Amino acid sequence: MEVWSLYPPNRPTSDKEFLGKTPKLCQHLQHEAGKQNLSVKDYIDQKIPRLKEDNSNHFALGLNVRFIFLNEKPVISEQALDEAIGQVDLKELKRVAEWHSNEISRCIRRNQKISDFAKLLEIKVYSTTPDLDQLDRLMRYQTTLQRQLSTAIGELLALTKN
Repeated sequence: MEVWSLYPPNRPTSDKEFLGKTPKLCQHLQHEAGKQNLSVKDYIDQKIPRLKEDNSNHFALGLNVRFIFLNEKPVISEQALDEAIGQVDLKELKRVAEWHSNEISRCIRRNQKISDFAKLLEIKVYSTTPDLDQLDRLMRYQTTLQRQLSTAIGELLALTKN
C-alpha cells in the first residue's frame, strides 16, 4: 500500500515528491474530484474530514475502495494530474493520506473483530451442543441410573417412616 510509504523517514517535502510516492492515491483523488466536478483542492476540503485536536475518532460516511492494479493505465493524463496535485497544499495532501490510512486501518480492525466474533459463535454453538456419540454413550446408562435413583429414594422413604 503506497499510503504507508509516507511515514517517517519517507515523508515527502513537496507536492511533486508526494505525487511520485503516491501516484495511485493522487489518481484516486483526481478521479473522485472529477466525478463530482470539483477541483482536487475543493474535493479534499469538502469530502475529507479534518482530524480533531482531541484525537477522538472521526469516521467517514463511507469509504469507497477501488483497487488500482499495477498494469492499469491511468485515466487522467500525467500533466493534468501534476497540475491538480500542484494546486493543493502539501499539508492537505499529507492530511488526506493520513485520513485514508486511518480509514484503511479502521476497516482492517473492524474486519478482524467480525472474524473473531464469528470464531466465538462457533465455539458457543459447539459448547452448548454435546457430541452425538457422547450423548449415545450417556443415554445407554440413563435407565440404569434412573432405576438406582428410584431404589435409593424408596429406601430413604422407608427409613424415614420408621
